[in-house]
Amino acid sequence: MKTMRLVWTSIILFFLSASLSSARADKVKSILQHVAHDLNELAATITRSNGSFRSYVISNLQKKIKPGDLDVIATNELVELETGIYYISEEKLNWYKAGQKCKASGLDLASIETELENDQLKKTIFESETDEYYWLSGTDLGSEGQYYWAATGQPMAEYRDFPLHQPDNYADEEHCIHLRINYNHKSRSPNETYWNDYSCLVETRFICEYQH
Repeated sequence: MKTMRLVWTSIILFFLSASLSSARADKVKSILQHVAHDLNELAATITRSNGSFRSYVISNLQKKIKPGDLDVIATNELVELETGIYYISEEKLNWYKAGQKCKASGLDLASIETELENDQLKKTIFESETDEYYWLSGTDLGSEGQYYWAATGQPMAEYRDFPLHQPDNYADEEHCIHLRINYNHKSRSPNETYWNDYSCLVETRFICEYQH
């Protein structure tokens, strides 16, 4: 991969030197050399971590987080799934504070955009035999009835997991979305799981994800 980058860089530089003035060609060459350097640094980081995306993410987050920052999420608590890197909390915070804690740790409240991602998160939570709510980044704050993912700014359009008659904005105070896990401890299986709107001020567990 590194060899191919060097080959393409050489080709580009050859054509640039032929078509641009010397001063402009030197400037472009300098920019491309910086880009190549950054790519090599990224490749080296991934190689040093034995190709593990989780290790790369942890390394990247550790560079962003400074000692003495807000109570941040320990990198050894991150979970790697097929669809990404996540933190599934046991701590309970309101939607705003949960988002703040995710951000302080270099993460965002989770935005579940596919059925596969939804299923993988539910399966992981099932394994802990929990019966809880988990904040996601979904909300309609500022756009009543028009739900979007606050972490990405994207509308909640292509995939949803709401049951019939939800979201309903009960008592005109439910504007944030959580994942509901209803676990049957007797049968050791989930009774039902779904998304629901809820008051943003209620303290529940939450899910953060690494946006890349």
